[in-house]
Amino acid sequence: MIFGGKWLAKLPDWKKVIITWGVIPESYVNLRVLKIKNSYIEAQMLDTVKKSSLEEKLPEHFQVYGGCKWLPIRYEKQLEIKEEQVKEALHHLREFTKETNFHPIRKSPEIYWYRNKVEFSWGKYISSREHIHADFRFWFHKQGEFDRIIDCTYCVLADDQINEIFKSVDEFSRNLGLPTYDPVTHIGFWRHFVVRKALYTDEVMLIFSVNTDFEFYSRDHEWKIKIFTNLL
Repeated sequence: MIFGGKWLAKLPDWKKVIITWGVIPESYVNLRVLKIKNSYIEAQMLDTVKKSSLEEKLPEHFQVYGGCKWLPIRYEKQLEIKEEQVKEALHHLREFTKETNFHPIRKSPEIYWYRNKVEFSWGKYISSREHIHADFRFWFHKQGEFDRIIDCTYCVLADDQINEIFKSVDEFSRNLGLPTYDPVTHIGFWRHFVVRKALYTDEVMLIFSVNTDFEFYSRDHEWKIKIFTNLL
């Protein structure tokens, strides 16, 4: 893995192949070529032909998306990769050499459910190639795309309380009858939602980002949102 979450492979002629993301070391995959340059080829993973021995078996309800693409890799291997990336980055600086001694990376006490702040987005996912036309979605942006929201229901990095709040907000926003905000046309209402939880007091802060200039937004909608947030 190289810095930024991409993977590097080499062809028999030693030409580099940069894979966008999603590949686990020692696995065999099918790729789609995206760009062909003089010194490298950029490709996207389509599917896995043979799984790697480093792949971690995740619980069934875990869903891997852009923000947690490291999770399928065994945690010990994650630490090795991250440590090597730090060393490689620092060795490009003049004052560091290969003989520089580094303290070993420290393990995190929590691998899952450790994030106390999560930002969700409302939006759409329309793709003729993938045969998807979803006008209302509430989750995270597809990696590298600002106008598409992926479809998931459980964040493995946030605790159960944050996930339950997400489900309640998702259901409420759909039932309110207002559309998601379109960043291209600037039309729509729902934009972003941030939930932050205090670790020691268990206090929760909710932040709604909406387009109050939307022509169909009314005082009745505002009143319903205030009542809903007080009930959470």
